[in-house]
Amino acid sequence: MLTRGSVARPAMLRTSWAVFRSARIANPRSTRRTSPTTRTMLTTEKISRRGIFTLSGYPGAMISQEQHRQIHHLLEQIASVDGIEPLSEHFLNGIADPSLGHRHFIRWENSVPIAIAALDVDQVELSVHPEFRGRGIGRGLIEEIRDTQPQVQFWAHGNCAAAQHLAANYGYSVIRELLVMSLSEEHLAKESEVSIPAGFFATTLSEAQRRWSSESVEDAWLAVNNEAFSWHPEQGGWDRQRLHRAQQAEWFSPDDVFFLWEENSSSQTPPLAGFHWTKWHGGADAVGEVYVVGLSPRFQGKKLGTPLLALGIRRMFLDHHAKKIILYVESDNEAAVGLYRARGFSVSEQHTVYGITS
Repeated sequence: MLTRGSVARPAMLRTSWAVFRSARIANPRSTRRTSPTTRTMLTTEKISRRGIFTLSGYPGAMISQEQHRQIHHLLEQIASVDGIEPLSEHFLNGIADPSLGHRHFIRWENSVPIAIAALDVDQVELSVHPEFRGRGIGRGLIEEIRDTQPQVQFWAHGNCAAAQHLAANYGYSVIRELLVMSLSEEHLAKESEVSIPAGFFATTLSEAQRRWSSESVEDAWLAVNNEAFSWHPEQGGWDRQRLHRAQQAEWFSPDDVFFLWEENSSSQTPPLAGFHWTKWHGGADAVGEVYVVGLSPRFQGKKLGTPLLALGIRRMFLDHHAKKIILYVESDNEAAVGLYRARGFSVSEQHTVYGITS
């Protein structure tokens, strides 16, 4: 059973009229934003008469705190109209963190940002203020980005008809699809019941680090993660530095990460069967997220997916008082999708990645 949350949701073909715009991988949705900083680098290598400049982590002039505020205000305006966050968590962090090396193309009108595109290697998220759509701004940004990275890929939140039309105009085909599934309030009590199979026991990350060394716990966690997500473009291939960076998120809590261990008689760290990393969004809707769930291939077929899922649901329902729980999962991961449907989850959003397949 595998799902991937919002750590590094990739590029999105975005907005209601489908300007090109990740996840976990939300997190579209009610992602909690990191606070703007005053020391993001700004380079002007792409200045043009259209007012586009490139924001990146390379040496250059500094972007002001006021410009950061304006950019985040733009994102809030877009989200209020579209009902979906215009930038995923990974790309949102890239605005404030130059070490991520993202490049940003921003269109300004009268010193106010009206569109933004974020580029990370070959992945892009892009969105335009609702009042400025239909004026060719999105297409202009797309062309600018294609000049920089010809093989760029774009995601479409909701994959609406306008997004499909725009993708077709550029000769793009669907190469990946991400589903957002949600569990409504009436199912939470039942799905929070946990039954651990004989021969296994559960801990939180906090408990595991008190019981064994932090390094051994992280080694076990990374091993299972990289086994389970060896195929995944964002979640696979993690190292300790990447894990620590993810734990620096404002919302992270070691009490929201659950491990399922195999019992043994050794005092050393036991074999880790799987983990469930949850994310609490909160807010008026009291939303929690199944952020990342990974089960070691060595323990598949032992019916551990359901208790592993229930551990996180119980935490969000009983301790955080969740009214809704969401998750992100690849549409072609039939085993995971089937498990979630059986547990009461239903598809609430569909995000599609477009790119050149030949």
